[in-house]
Parts: sequence; C-alpha cells; structure tokens
Amino acid sequence: MSSGPNMIRRNFAPPEDTGGVASETRDRFDAYRLAEEARFKEATRRSRIFIITLLPLGAALAAIFQYLALIDLLDNADYRYQLTRPGMDVYLRLVFPAVIAGFLATTIVAGAFTFLAEAAESVWRLLTVGFFYGMLMPLLLGVFMPINLFVLEITDLTRVTNQGALEDQIGDLIFGIPGSVYLSWVLDTGSGMIAGLLMAVLAFAIFHLAGPLSKPGRGPAISLAGLGTGVGILFLVVAGPFSILEFLFERYSSG
Repeated sequence: MSSGPNMIRRNFAPPEDTGGVASETRDRFDAYRLAEEARFKEATRRSRIFIITLLPLGAALAAIFQYLALIDLLDNADYRYQLTRPGMDVYLRLVFPAVIAGFLATTIVAGAFTFLAEAAESVWRLLTVGFFYGMLMPLLLGVFMPINLFVLEITDLTRVTNQGALEDQIGDLIFGIPGSVYLSWVLDTGSGMIAGLLMAVLAFAIFHLAGPLSKPGRGPAISLAGLGTGVGILFLVVAGPFSILEFLFERYSSG
C-alpha cells in the first residue's frame, strides 16, 4: 500500500470536461460579442435616421424664423408698413445664415443627444431636443448674420452705400458679432423655443406615421418624410396662403 506523494500522483486525473468548459466559455463570449456588435449597429442606424430626419425640419424652421424677422424689421422701420411678402431677392440674400444656423443647431443637439442616449421617438426626448435647439439656433444665427452682411458688403450685393474701407468693415464684423449674439439671445430666444416646439411636434408625427425607428425598412420613408415636411412648411409660409403668414407674423411680433 503506497502513501504520500506516490499515492497522490496515482489517484490524480485531470477532469475530462476541461476542454468542454473552455469551448463553452468561448462560445458565450463570441455570442456576447456578436450581440453587442448588432446592438451597436442598430443604435448607429437609429441615430443616423433620427438626425437625418430632424435636419430639414431644423433648417426649414430657422429659414421661416428669418423670414418673419425680416418682415418684423420692415415693420419697425416704417410705421406705415402694411404686411406684405418681402422681395424674394432680399430674402435669399439673408436666409443662408438661418439655414446654416438651423442645420448646425440640429446637428449639434441631435448628435449630442444620440451620443448620450439612444435615439427614440418619445415625446419627452423630442421635446428635449426641441428645447435645446430653440436655445442654440438664435445664438448661431447671431454669429452668422454679421458674417453674411459682411460678405454682401464686400461683394456689392447690398443696397447700403459708403461702407468704408475694408479694414473698417472687418473691424465692424469682429466687434459686431458679440452684440449680435447678445441681441439674438435677448430678443429671439422665445421665438426660437416656439420653433423648437414645432420641430418636436412635427418629428413626433413623422416618426409615428412613417416609422417607427425600430423597423429597419422604414428608414428611407422616415427620412423622406422629414425632407418633404421641411420643404412643405417653408413653402407654405413663403409662398402659401397669405393667412398663414398673417397668423405667424402676429404670433412672432407679439412674442
């Protein structure tokens, strides 16, 4: 009868299922990795459709915002002014800063939102996006508007004469941007918040009528619905029934 180390060596046998345990662990890890990759791809797809759908809405609402601001400027400059559509040539010269501001505000807010949380078409999430859009869009417009006016001046596309030397115009641009941003924040944040609320309402309707986001095949339809809605609401204000313009201008000027 043996004892001590010899007995331990004879009685020890490696477990036969060691290879099976390792294989099972590897299979579980691979399944988890594939599930995470699929979840990441789905989240990326939803975020992309979410942002693409909101972009034309944000740009169109900013363009409408600028259209009403232009009419309000004409109204304040002439006490005999009667509500009418401004010249399209004037509007086109002044609308680009609004489109850029709306585009950037939507990209920043929606991009940050989908980075911190999953894209979803719930009411509260869309209202949150609309709120921050309404806060940011007027500020960006205050940045880009002086730049646009500067470009119009140096290209002789403005009716203003005697602009001064180029150095003076550059100085006016640099020192004019902070004041423009401040005025936009003070005067236009309320209207911007209304624009953000409208964007949230329109996006909610689009996601629930053309969506939902959870269906991969609905992505193109949701994006096209966002583009069509943005173009449609801008057309209704700029070239649609005059009663719509009257209603919006009364709300804008009273706010």
